Amino acid sequence: MTTPEDKAKLWLKRVSKWLNELGDGSLSDPAILLLDRLKRERDRNELKKAWDIIDDLNHLSDTSEEMESAEIRLQCGLIVAEMGNFKEAQKLFSDASSKYTSSRHHYAIAQWMEGCMEWLLPGKEVDAINSWREAEKAFEGLRQYNVNQKDKYSWYDVRCKEMHAALHQAADKYGIPHLPLENGKNENPAADGEVNNNGGSANFRSDRMGLLGVYENINAGSFGSSGILETPVGNLEVEQVFIDDRLFRILSINGNRFFKASTQGTVVIKVSGNSMDKANIQSGDYVLLRLLPKNFSDLNVADDQMDINSFQSFKDGDIVAAEIVDDEGDVATLKRVFRRGKKIVLQPQSTDPSYAEREFSATDKGFFIGGVVIAVLKPV
Repeated sequence: MTTPEDKAKLWLKRVSKWLNELGDGSLSDPAILLLDRLKRERDRNELKKAWDIIDDLNHLSDTSEEMESAEIRLQCGLIVAEMGNFKEAQKLFSDASSKYTSSRHHYAIAQWMEGCMEWLLPGKEVDAINSWREAEKAFEGLRQYNVNQKDKYSWYDVRCKEMHAALHQAADKYGIPHLPLENGKNENPAADGEVNNNGGSANFRSDRMGLLGVYENINAGSFGSSGILETPVGNLEVEQVFIDDRLFRILSINGNRFFKASTQGTVVIKVSGNSMDKANIQSGDYVLLRLLPKNFSDLNVADDQMDINSFQSFKDGDIVAAEIVDDEGDVATLKRVFRRGKKIVLQPQSTDPSYAEREFSATDKGFFIGGVVIAVLKPV
């Protein structure tokens, strides 16, 4: 199982790539050389020497220009986090964000990193949410500022959506969430694999699905005690299935190595289209869908009393089957879903920029969430 510490370190790795993606770094040669020495001592597990170098880097930071001073603290924080001292790493990231007074881009990244550490410290959950919210707000401002620069706007747009989704999941679960999928790769260790360009599995390890309860005993002779009425002693577990004589691996949607599914209330549906390929769901895959009631047909609520709280069977960030039923028929789509005020937002995650998010309200006739994706079945 992926621990909160694992998730935090993966987030730091992801976000550190954003630091100088739109420009050059600020480190001087002496700072780079000292950081390289620090990494070598850390790799050798020479922790005393490593801390001595961190002290030297902090002294260097005190006499450096603003941007270099901030980046020294931030890079030290990344290494200290890898060493497992999350409290000290949080302090270094906080120092870095306070020094990034002339760069909202770098400030936002330092804030996000600080939040990653706060998720691991007792009683710091609200601080973590605030740090992440501050980072998202800064990136949102940069997205709007670059609205006339297509490349920069697109870059910030992707990051803002990722931050928004992570923040909502974190606030919902009150803990640090898994990383989303990026460029066809699952960065959660529990998934342990990559996707090839054809949408099939390459070196993927299947997850296990508990499908049926396994009971202890039943007599095949005279009547006797039976385990059928007792609690199951285990589950019938599967990790690969055949569909139309083709073998598919089972991958949990949230990265859990084992999950349970019922034979009732779930369906398997073939995916057509690439609007969710960044979420590791390619055309030709199948999804295991937990069906939901047609929300409003079962509610005795007047239209003017319906609000976003009427949708209670899914969480922000879930991948869902959204349906529209009207006089012309029944249409559906697979998208990631979020609440935004009193709206339901369906968000694609695609390498194709032509797909756009759509908003619906709880009072829109014929619109409902038909099911939640719990697993993806990928061809072997």
